[in-house]
Amino acid sequence: MRPVKWLSLVLAFLLLPALAGCGKPGGEGGPDGVGRPGTAGTNWPDASGIDRKLTTAYNAFGMKLLLEISEQEKHGGSVLLSPSSIAIALSMTMNGARADTLKEMSETIAGGMSPEDVNESNETLLKLLASEDPKVRVHAVQSLWAREGKPFHDEFLQTNERFYDARIEQLDFDDPGAIDTINDWVKQQTEGAIDRLIEGPIDKSTVMFLLQAIYFKGDWKTPFPEAATSMQPFRLEDGTTADVPLMSRQNELFDYLRGEGFQAVKLPYGDGRWSMIVALPDDEKTGLAGLLPQLAADPSVWTTGYEQMEGIVWLPKFRLESELELRDALKAMGMPTAFNPSLADLSGMADVPPNLYIFSVRHKSFIDVNETGTEASAATSVEIRDESARIGEPFVLRADRPFFFAIMEESSGTIVFAGTMYDPSASPDR
Repeated sequence: MRPVKWLSLVLAFLLLPALAGCGKPGGEGGPDGVGRPGTAGTNWPDASGIDRKLTTAYNAFGMKLLLEISEQEKHGGSVLLSPSSIAIALSMTMNGARADTLKEMSETIAGGMSPEDVNESNETLLKLLASEDPKVRVHAVQSLWAREGKPFHDEFLQTNERFYDARIEQLDFDDPGAIDTINDWVKQQTEGAIDRLIEGPIDKSTVMFLLQAIYFKGDWKTPFPEAATSMQPFRLEDGTTADVPLMSRQNELFDYLRGEGFQAVKLPYGDGRWSMIVALPDDEKTGLAGLLPQLAADPSVWTTGYEQMEGIVWLPKFRLESELELRDALKAMGMPTAFNPSLADLSGMADVPPNLYIFSVRHKSFIDVNETGTEASAATSVEIRDESARIGEPFVLRADRPFFFAIMEESSGTIVFAGTMYDPSASPDR
């Protein structure tokens, strides 16, 4: 081990809008609606180095987390999170976990896969997310910030450096300027969308911050005509309405899915490797709250099986910012040991005692959807402390009531952003 000076571990992973397992827009996917790398007529990057077991696990993890947060909040408010950001950040942390802590984290996040297999797939995934598209810009970076004087194991540091290309820095966490240094890095990597992730002062027992940031900006493959946007009533959960700017595209071909109790459409960005999925519940009485458990139980029911159909799509313009503490949700999902100061085993990071444990998992995210496209970003911080379609009748999807949405990277089938929109009129100004 080498004496690399560190203190609290915060994993900040900023994710871009991507959702998993959906087919290529425009009918370019396979017969089951799942996009496949190497399909004739496309120049998508090779995703063969990604174990689909991992992307399936990440997708399931993200949807269960969204459901858990929604159930804990109990207020019907809109929620946004980046499943990939949180999962990759926790996967990096998992490289330091051992015994029951490792088992719980692996099963909760990665479907029981070993850290070695997770690392190899994530190395390919991160390169894939950042690959070029003329109309989609993605920026993904990782960093580790350590307290001066705190030694961490070489293997832990080198693993995150090798597979996640993590920048390793040392900081005097007792210096009040350390907080600004870390937050400035996050702000720069997210192009100002997230300007403050970590709140100070840094606790004396914090040992490291591991940050990962992703920024996404994509233009629709087919924009919504600005002239077709108009103020329309949006039906809220309490039965009232709010006027919102509703965009529309009419009598066009879309990748469409008629599911059990819902309908969904995919709206591609750029060359089609990225897309947004909008899923609208049929039952207005049970609404989105009634649909979410079904979507979370099996993401494949809404990420596959799309067919080209002519239709009309209405979608509100909206901005959404979300700030979440994920500790309780993650404990409820099956990894409580990592948060227990006495029982956690993160000895793969550094010598113990003092024992290391996860103190906090904070997540910030932002999305802006308009006629030209989408801008989105997210950051996750895990703080470690020690103990001292076919052509048929046109369909109509009118998202003028609470709906679910997600953005996906088609070639890997990875959910990057997922959220619920209950009231577009409450969108914050930037």
